[in-house]
Amino acid sequence: MAHKNEEVRRLLDQHHSEKLKEQEIRAEECARTEFGELASNLHHLSSTKAIPGVFNPPYSQLKPQAFNVDIETHLKSTFKANY
Repeated sequence: MAHKNEEVRRLLDQHHSEKLKEQEIRAEECARTEFGELASNLHHLSSTKAIPGVFNPPYSQLKPQAFNVDIETHLKSTFKANY
């Protein structure tokens, strides 16, 4: 009986961890989609040859990032994909 209980508990823990992973994946996909929509509306804030953009500060060593990619890169790639 104890062996059966341990097996059921193990299966429930495994199922729970799988559901948590699926939920994390869905949340990240949702966040990426929302960020992509925002980035497509903010392409006018990207840098030009003459003027640095809002997300490319000239005097700072740190550049803002989202999903381990510079926001400036997100803005440019989203703009190129849409137009």
